[in-house]
Amino acid sequence: MNTNILQDVKRKIEELQELIKRLEQPHQTKLDYVDLSEGGNEDKLARITEQIAQYDINILPTSKDSQLVRCAIVNELADRGMKYWHVIRSMADNYDEADQTKKYVYLMSRKDTIRLNFGVIVNRYKAAIDKYNRDINIDDDGNN
Repeated sequence: MNTNILQDVKRKIEELQELIKRLEQPHQTKLDYVDLSEGGNEDKLARITEQIAQYDINILPTSKDSQLVRCAIVNELADRGMKYWHVIRSMADNYDEADQTKKYVYLMSRKDTIRLNFGVIVNRYKAAIDKYNRDINIDDDGNN
């Protein structure tokens, strides 16, 4: 009988320790998309990069995504976009500033052949925010 009581107490202690551990973790809130209805594409990209840097969000899960977004930034903003590209790319693995600058400058020389637009960036950004929200298990009511 005492063994059962001890096991119950031990199980309750473990449950309480797990609850304390979860409560000590910082509360993550659901992220909304930044406002994309106002301003030019550079303003919109500035808001996107600010949010992904603040929350450490990678919008480039694959090398193909990286190439597409880089091309779209070059096409939309040319040399003004490089600072945004570095912020975006630094959120992904294996970031090398010199290498990324070299790739960006090369694409600038090919700008006239690029047909990708700002929609590519918005698409990858929204997919990343959706993934972030799924990963923190927030439902529509804001509950975990």
